[in-house]
Amino acid sequence: MSPDPDDLQPAPPAEPANAFAAEFLTRLDGHDEPREALAAELAGPWAVRPLAGGFGVFRQWETPAAGDLPRAVFRDRALAQLSAALLPGIGYGGLFDLAAERGPAGFAVYEQDATCGHLQHFDEALVAALNLAVALVRSPHALALLLTAAGPTALRLTGRALESALALAEPG
Repeated sequence: MSPDPDDLQPAPPAEPANAFAAEFLTRLDGHDEPREALAAELAGPWAVRPLAGGFGVFRQWETPAAGDLPRAVFRDRALAQLSAALLPGIGYGGLFDLAAERGPAGFAVYEQDATCGHLQHFDEALVAALNLAVALVRSPHALALLLTAAGPTALRLTGRALESALALAEPG
């Protein structure tokens, strides 16, 4: 007899470890997510880990032993592997392009063939930097690597800047 799919799910975890203080994380809950949040949620990197009766799809840094819940659970390892491979692409939107010709509002910036903005000057470097920035905010793993590479001083200052930005953005 096959196991019941509900039996494949581990118990809900305690709050996972986080480098940011609990008070700061609680304050984040009151803010809207940016439009890139889904891409960040799905970016991974993903790993397939064995569970009782199946295989779970976890972020690379998550484990069942730590109480983390899988994004998906399958009885068949191949289906879990396919899911892990597909998840990042689900949240991936189009990259930005720049119009070659100046229009009345300037040089159009396109995202998936729709105009999302205009530049006063033809600036391919700015559009390339925008593409890079979007790729970074879409990937928590990439963002963590970037922050780690920044070093302790930059991280301390970033924490202060984040605290200030959140305080300014709080309603009321």
